[in-house]
Amino acid sequence: MTTVQKQLQTELSLFKATWNINKADSAEACARTAKLIEDQANDLKLLHVVMSLREAMISEDESERKMGITFLSWTLANLDVSSLRINDCDVIFDFYFNKLQYEIEDSECLKEIVGGLRSILLMKWFTNQKSVIKLLEFLKESYNSTQYLASVRYEMFLLVDGILGKLLSSTTELTKESLMNSAAEKFIETFLNIANGEKDPRNLLLSFSLNEKITTNLPSDVVYKHSQELFDILFCYFPITFKPPKNDPYKITNADLKLTLRKAISSCTFFDDDCFNNMIDKLAASSPSVKNDTLLTIKACIENYEFQSVLKFWLQIWEALKFDIMRNNSEDKYEDEGINNYQECINVVVALCKKFLEQKNGENFDIILKKIYQDLENNFINGKNLKQSCGILSSLSSIDETSFNKVMEKVMPLFFDEKKLQESQSDVNLEQMKLLLLNLSFFFDSYTTVFNDKSEPSPKGNELENYKDEILLLLSKALTGTSKNEIAIKTLSIVQFTKLVNMKDFLSESEVYMSVQYLTDSLLEADDKNIYHACLEGLKSITLKYEQVVESLTVNKLLESLRGFTEGSTEKVLRIIIDFTCSKDLFMNVCVAGLLDVIMEQQANIEYVFLLAGSIYKLVDSHSGCFDEHTQNCIIEKLYGLVSTNEVLFREDGIMEIVSNVLFQTLLKSSIQHQKEFYDLHVANFADSLFAEPTRMVILLSKILAALDLSIDISAIESHFQEIPKMIHSINQKEEADEFMKTGYYELVCVLTNKNPQLLTQTSEQILQQTNDIQLVVWTVKGLVLQNDKTIGDTISFLIRLLDDDQYGSIVSACFLILVTELPIFQKYKNMNNMNIKMLHKQKLFHITVPKLIENFKSTKDVELKSRYLTSLSYILKSTPTQIKSNFTVQLMPLLLEALNVSNSDVKASSLQTIKDTLETQSDIIAQHIHTLVGQCLGLLDYTDECNSIKVRHLSLDILHLFTKTIPVNYLQPYKKEILKKMVISLEDPKRMIRKLATDTRESYYGLGQVVI
Repeated sequence: MTTVQKQLQTELSLFKATWNINKADSAEACARTAKLIEDQANDLKLLHVVMSLREAMISEDESERKMGITFLSWTLANLDVSSLRINDCDVIFDFYFNKLQYEIEDSECLKEIVGGLRSILLMKWFTNQKSVIKLLEFLKESYNSTQYLASVRYEMFLLVDGILGKLLSSTTELTKESLMNSAAEKFIETFLNIANGEKDPRNLLLSFSLNEKITTNLPSDVVYKHSQELFDILFCYFPITFKPPKNDPYKITNADLKLTLRKAISSCTFFDDDCFNNMIDKLAASSPSVKNDTLLTIKACIENYEFQSVLKFWLQIWEALKFDIMRNNSEDKYEDEGINNYQECINVVVALCKKFLEQKNGENFDIILKKIYQDLENNFINGKNLKQSCGILSSLSSIDETSFNKVMEKVMPLFFDEKKLQESQSDVNLEQMKLLLLNLSFFFDSYTTVFNDKSEPSPKGNELENYKDEILLLLSKALTGTSKNEIAIKTLSIVQFTKLVNMKDFLSESEVYMSVQYLTDSLLEADDKNIYHACLEGLKSITLKYEQVVESLTVNKLLESLRGFTEGSTEKVLRIIIDFTCSKDLFMNVCVAGLLDVIMEQQANIEYVFLLAGSIYKLVDSHSGCFDEHTQNCIIEKLYGLVSTNEVLFREDGIMEIVSNVLFQTLLKSSIQHQKEFYDLHVANFADSLFAEPTRMVILLSKILAALDLSIDISAIESHFQEIPKMIHSINQKEEADEFMKTGYYELVCVLTNKNPQLLTQTSEQILQQTNDIQLVVWTVKGLVLQNDKTIGDTISFLIRLLDDDQYGSIVSACFLILVTELPIFQKYKNMNNMNIKMLHKQKLFHITVPKLIENFKSTKDVELKSRYLTSLSYILKSTPTQIKSNFTVQLMPLLLEALNVSNSDVKASSLQTIKDTLETQSDIIAQHIHTLVGQCLGLLDYTDECNSIKVRHLSLDILHLFTKTIPVNYLQPYKKEILKKMVISLEDPKRMIRKLATDTRESYYGLGQVVI
């Protein structure tokens, strides 16, 4: 025995041991055997393998026989298609064919035999037409699909697919016409036998696919002869109602089957009579899903069948669809199933018209358009089903330029005959005008579809253009000639003006200017939000195409109108500028520059400067990365110069705050080089004078330094760090302390501490002893907290200890708000390196502070101390995300409940908010305290108590309402009467929002425990 033969025996032995146990190992053994055969140096033939398996394959033991055939078939499947010669192919084919004849009644081995036959058919040198025909004849006469499992039938479909591939292969002798027709005849008959009665989804996919291959590839005369049978074996499955089982290993969906079946039905024009007649009947189905499938199939057939086939049935299809379209509308959507049969009906009509347009250069289109127009014309005259009629005709006009012009030629006279035009423009028939505006919109969309996105054809000379004057007159009348109360008509005209302007080459330059002017004037005059937003969105849309026109007519007009301050109108213009530019970057630089110019002109008017600066801040805050360098320089230099030189503005807290925030946002997004240049010019050179005596420039300074990149050297300011307490002390010594300026120094301390913690040479306790300023200590601590400094544990502990101090305790509890307040300069900005701010600083502060406050609260009986702990805790909880607080809920509950008795509305609101958050996520914990919470929440509804703010009352009602959704009924039932009785006070609350929520809450308690039938 040679080495190769020994290897063969080894692989065979391995296969015998594993084929029924480990499919992967046995498959690898077959793959290695195939490699041995392919290697010509081994001189091992497939026939040698057959001989080695001879005893197994003729064994009376069914399992042994199956093992042998399986090994051979799997090995054959692994062979390269060119590895077997003609003689080998014929011999192996005959072997398998004989086995097939013998085993056809025995399904145990049939699957492997069929697989082997398919592998032989795939071989390059298998060209024996007689063998193929012999196989087809046998399968036609002897194969009965009902006798076999789905997996065996699947292999049979694969075999038939392989036979078809061989028939269509250019390397086979069967491509000769006479032989091809003969083989095709037998193949179709065999396929019909195999496909008959199939129910398995995986097999059906193959069956439908094979049917399509037959009708599109085999000789048409043969296909025509069997078209009735081929159609029947498809249509018997229509419509598909298959629902995939759970854990389906093949992942076959209902859509897969529908699409494959649809493709098969629409692939053969010989199906026309049966298909269209049956499908038209199916259109009457009550099921939206069935109707949708029918419509999609009809559309596919129209697109794929020959024109003559469609010509025979187009009228029947149109009559059936017309009825459906007219009784439905575009809103008839079945959301759960994701279908819109109204639109699909129109799509079928469009497909019909496209088919007619393809013939004789579109001449045949007149036939179908004439009929459709005749059927719909009366709807325009009578004013019935206008929306549906326009939907159909506009869809037809959207196909191409030819269809557009032909439809417009017929439809536009219906809109603009003299009588109807006079009616629409009369003051008494506004409804007619509204209908005109609504329905013209369909055809404007068609124009856009045909012409806008294409370089060709040119829209010049189209039929709609002939009615341009009438359209513009109608829109102008609707917008300017109707009452202010006609909101719908005005809004529609604005929308249509926008469409007209955006329609390619439809309006002349002067008409575009006129339309933009109309929208601009309407925007400035708009009192209704619908008109306002329609104008705003219209101008934004037009800007994309006519930027210069909008800038000239709209933006410049808005800015020019700001030159003179008029209360009310000025605020409206500023609102327009903000709304218009915040969502579009195009005019951001122009608007900001214009606002800056107005500020410089109007700086004597403090109220006006405040409004203008506030508008600039909104623009900068929303789009601070959109400005060019010139605009950034203008913002910084002009605003900085304005407050530096204008003493009146310099003394205005509101203006200083806004300007400082604008400077912060602008500098933050400036280049590091620009930041450095500004710092050197306006800050470093005047550092000494800034700390010679208290100055309001510190309000700007803290924001400027906060915006600077950490790489910039600010030592000129840092060197004066120790002088800041002196500045604060000087402010406090004045008869009327400037609290706003003092806050600026506190912010400066925080910024410098955060940027360079090394500036702190004293502990918090030492700072307090030296300055006696608890706020200075807290702001210093805030700078460290933001960067999660390693020393914050000690500094926080010091602050908590101070809560017990008679001198500082009440002040410290209020100062905890400073630690958690999120000012813009202390936020983390993406891709910015201006401050040392860690993402998790809130979490760390919470975990350091809360356990100690809880512990101290529990360990004291002093009511005043408890109040301080609760106040501090409320501020921490207020700014902490719910997911962080949840781990401490059980420990916090006693404190939260007690906090509801504190005479401080902020503390109460913070406690209620935490309770509400807990109720939504951990209702079981709240349920344990329901008896206490019900009474406390009801007590907080008293609007005559000053401590019960609107927020407190609203949160109390929220919690009572949430009880009905999150707490078991048996827990709430005992309190139902009490809640309904004591909640009456909220029905008399002066705030409408409270009264409404109280009504909803009471309603939920009235229905508590009732069974809904």
